[in-house]
Amino acid sequence: MVGAPGTGRTRLLKELAEQLRADGTAHVLAHGADGEATVTLAPFARLVERYDDVLRVAEANLIDLYTRLPGAVARDGLVVLVDDVALLDRASQVLLAQLARAGVPLVATNADLDSVPRALLDDLTGPRGWVVEQLGPLADDAVLAMAAEHLGDQLSAPSAAVLLRYAGGNPLVVRELLAGAREASTTGPDGVRLGRLRATPRLHSLVGQRLERLDRVAREVLELIAVAGPMPANTLPPVAVEWLLHHAHLRPTTSPAPGALEAVEALVPPVLREGLSTDRTSALLLRGADAVADLAGWSDVEVRLRARAGEPVAAPRLVEAAQRAVAAGRTEDALELLGRLRGPDADAPLARLLLGAACSAEGSLEEADAHLRASLGQNRYALFGRSFEEGWSLQPLNLRGMELLSLDRDLGPRAHRRRPRPHRGPAAPLGLSSRRLRRPTGPRRGGRPRTPTACSAGRRPVAGHVGVRHGRAGTARRSPR
Repeated sequence: MVGAPGTGRTRLLKELAEQLRADGTAHVLAHGADGEATVTLAPFARLVERYDDVLRVAEANLIDLYTRLPGAVARDGLVVLVDDVALLDRASQVLLAQLARAGVPLVATNADLDSVPRALLDDLTGPRGWVVEQLGPLADDAVLAMAAEHLGDQLSAPSAAVLLRYAGGNPLVVRELLAGAREASTTGPDGVRLGRLRATPRLHSLVGQRLERLDRVAREVLELIAVAGPMPANTLPPVAVEWLLHHAHLRPTTSPAPGALEAVEALVPPVLREGLSTDRTSALLLRGADAVADLAGWSDVEVRLRARAGEPVAAPRLVEAAQRAVAAGRTEDALELLGRLRGPDADAPLARLLLGAACSAEGSLEEADAHLRASLGQNRYALFGRSFEEGWSLQPLNLRGMELLSLDRDLGPRAHRRRPRPHRGPAAPLGLSSRRLRRPTGPRRGGRPRTPTACSAGRRPVAGHVGVRHGRAGTARRSPR
């Protein structure tokens, strides 16, 4: 049975031993960890003791033991269970292989096939080889049922999503995360809301075992991604990247841009971050910011990393970076950037609009409603006028079907009495994009300066988006659908 640490290999083997005991079947359970005693055949001490009257063999007479013991065990029909075969001492590994070749019923567990002892490798692929059972992760329903049994109630939807993300279907991780967050948990009408998830010592040990084979360069790459988030592959050491990809520590991702790499296990980054000092964390953040400074599509990431490292960042850069993050669907990054605004900058219409869109995408509809009302309540026309004057690019802000605002009260009945003009041209997701607006030069008839119209940004608002249609900027009617 092969499975990552925490997937239940040892527990399953113990349950099998209980079943054999209940059925009256003779068996021996050996633990590979006993091999750390540096005593030859220590894991099989009970087996050797069971046949001591037949063997009468001293510790040094291993050849006699290898030739007599497997046949005697096979004749008696004894079942041998071995946990963690990779931890067996060399003599025990050879004895296990001899038992298998003699036809003894065997069940063994290990973390993976790569670390199976050499004495067993030939038997794994031979005609009388082992039957390999892969213990996969628990399904989402099983994880949530396990959490409900542990907490006495079902989890709320946000807490369930967080638990599923970090647990990865690993029962041990589920138990440890619930144990660490149980004290700060609260129960509401929507279920149990977990407190801040903390990495327990067992989780640190679990991640440490997973990363113990990393060299210095590979570990630095993983620490950089743990602190800074996904990074472009072409900015990382190629040899270390190849090794981390091969051993399933990293995987490609298209967020925040194609060609990025992220950690495979969601639990690894927070555990690594907890083990880093403040100075080391700041140095990694600035290193990541410098690496993506001149790359297209990474400007918002650079701003976020510099702000997180403590460097002063101007408010317009924070808002612009948050705007790009919202448009790309990275609402957590947008909320982090907008949360660094202070004073009047935090209450600006565009900042409140972005906050409302981000909160809506996160499912916090009440907060989203408050921010969106505030963005229109101060000066509902200033937002769009500023967009044209300063060249802001309002990308699609998906509000996921939220009943945005009672805009019939804000816009008046005229907006509902008049039928919209027929749609012209292909549908476009809403956005007042300065790249799509041509600024005509020269005066209009009558000497008045030209003002770009919102019609050129898309005539039909898309369902679930904040829409602008028909009319000049500054006098546009807003239409939620």
